[in-house]
Amino acid sequence: MNFVEKSMKGEILAILDALEKETGLNREILIETVKSAVLSAAKKKFGELKKISVSIEEKTGEIKIVIDNKEISLEELGRIAAQNARQIIFTEIRQRMSQRIYATYHSQIGDILTGRVETLEGENFIIDLGNTEGLLPRKECLPQDNFRIGDSVKAYLLEVRKERAFAPLLLSRTHPCFLKRLLDIEVPEIKEGIIEIKFVVREPGNRAKIAVESHMEDVDSVGTCIGLKGARIRSVVDELKGEKIDIIPYDDDIKVFITRSLAPAEICDIQIFPEDKRARIIVDDEKLSLAIGKKGLNVKLAARLTGWKLDIRSKTQAEEERKLTPHQIEKRLREIPGVGKTIAHYLGRSGFITMEDVARAKVEDLLFIPGLGKEKAGHIIKAAKEIVGKPH
Repeated sequence: MNFVEKSMKGEILAILDALEKETGLNREILIETVKSAVLSAAKKKFGELKKISVSIEEKTGEIKIVIDNKEISLEELGRIAAQNARQIIFTEIRQRMSQRIYATYHSQIGDILTGRVETLEGENFIIDLGNTEGLLPRKECLPQDNFRIGDSVKAYLLEVRKERAFAPLLLSRTHPCFLKRLLDIEVPEIKEGIIEIKFVVREPGNRAKIAVESHMEDVDSVGTCIGLKGARIRSVVDELKGEKIDIIPYDDDIKVFITRSLAPAEICDIQIFPEDKRARIIVDDEKLSLAIGKKGLNVKLAARLTGWKLDIRSKTQAEEERKLTPHQIEKRLREIPGVGKTIAHYLGRSGFITMEDVARAKVEDLLFIPGLGKEKAGHIIKAAKEIVGKPH
C-alpha cells in the first residue's frame, strides 16, 4: 500500500481517501484506526501514565494530540514515533481487510470464481478478483493451462486464508469439484435435484469419470448432462482444455456399476470378491488394451470411481486359469516364500490365482487373511515381485 510511505502531517485526507478507495473499508473505521495508531505512538513516547487523547478533524484532516490537557503537534511525536504509527496503521488495516475478505468469501468456498491474471509469482498465478486477489498455484492448474497476464480465468475456491493479506484466496482448476461445479452451471437439472452427481474422479487435463443418477424415471441422466448435440458437456470440456469426460449412470448393483465404469470397453464377465472389495473382469483379447486404457488410466479411474480394486484379464488368460484346479493354484502360490498352505488357500479362494496377482497387490489387499499382519503381507508381496521379475 502506497499510503505507508506518505507523511502523516497535512496529508491525512489523502491517506484516508487512498485507504478508503484501496481497501473498501468504511471511512469511520479508517479514522478510528488512524486515531488508535497515533494514540499508541504517543503513549509509547510519553508514557502510559499520561492522560492522552487523539482526535481527527474529518473535514481538514488535522490531527490533535492532547497530553495532560496540553495540546502538542504531530511533529513532537518524532520521526520514530510517526513511523511506528504508520506501521500500526498498516497492520490494523491489513487485519481488518483480512476479516472483511474472510467474511465475504468464506461462504463462497466450493464455488467457481472468475478473475483475470494479474501477475506471476514464480510459476504461480495471481488472479485479480476485483476486490481481492487469489493464488492459483501451478500444481492446481491443468497441464494445458498457459495463462498470460490479462487472461480471464475460472477456478474453484478451495480456501480463504485469514493469515494472508496478499492473495488470501486459494484457487484450483484440478479439484474434482471444479468439474462438478462446471456441470452444475451447465445442467439446470442438477441444481433442481432431478439429477444427482454421485462421484467424480479426474486425472486433470487428461480424463475424468462422473457417476450420475436420475431421480425421475423419464429423465435420462447421461443424455441430460451431455445435452442436445453434446452442447452442455462440450462447454465443460472446452473449459478443461479438452479433458475427456466419461459420464456413467450410477447403479447400486456393484457388478453393473463396475461394468459401466469401464466404458468405453465392454466386458465379458465379472467376478466379485467382497472380502476385500475386489473384482476380476474378463474382456475379449482385442479389448484388453481399451479396458486398461493408455498408461492404465481407464481402469485406474474406474477403480477410484467405484471404490473397488479391479483386476482385468483377457479371455485367453482367464481360460488358462480356469483349467487350474484349486490344488494346482495353491501349489503355485506356495512357491512364494512365506506362503504356506493356509495363506495359499485364502489367496486362491479370493481370486489371487497367480504370482502376478500377488505381486500386483497392496499390503492392505491381503489383510483379510486370518493371522496375516502388515509386515508379513509386505514380505510376501515383495517376494512375489522378485520371482515375477526374474527372467525365465
